[in-house]
Amino acid sequence: MPRPAQTPLSGLIAVCAVCLLCACARKAPPPPDIMPVTAETFAEAVLRQPGLTLLLFYNADSPQSRELYDLLGWLSQSYKGQLRFCAFPWDAGADPAPYRLEMLPSLVMYRDGWEIDRMRGVPDSAEARRALPDDLELWVLGTGLERTDDPRFQARFSYRFNNGYTLEAGN
Repeated sequence: MPRPAQTPLSGLIAVCAVCLLCACARKAPPPPDIMPVTAETFAEAVLRQPGLTLLLFYNADSPQSRELYDLLGWLSQSYKGQLRFCAFPWDAGADPAPYRLEMLPSLVMYRDGWEIDRMRGVPDSAEARRALPDDLELWVLGTGLERTDDPRFQARFSYRFNNGYTLEAGN
């Protein structure tokens, strides 16, 4: 018996099915250099640790949180052994007060258990989002590792005041 001819529509359906299966497939496991943190492990994993620690508070269902989580994974590979990387999957029903958490995602930098800086959210504009990896790296180099002599640490800032005056500063 002859096989029925495949129509272009059946090929399209097959391609769509493969794409859907790939999109629904389990994501890769977290980078091994990112330590999971919970409310129960927070003090031991972050506050009682010497040196520099970056802690990401995130919501796995949020695209902005996933984007920052991926960047944390990239940083953990780039700065392996120089600082600790932790991620705290946030439960919306939990009390944010002990962590001074105002929004998700938030990336908090600790030195010897003391908070030294914090980044709240992810920029809205596409241009600022493209610069986010470089900005995070500069933040880690300058604020965290205090390596402003590193050739990658180049920054220019523009401060705009309400009276129209602009101040340019750089290093």
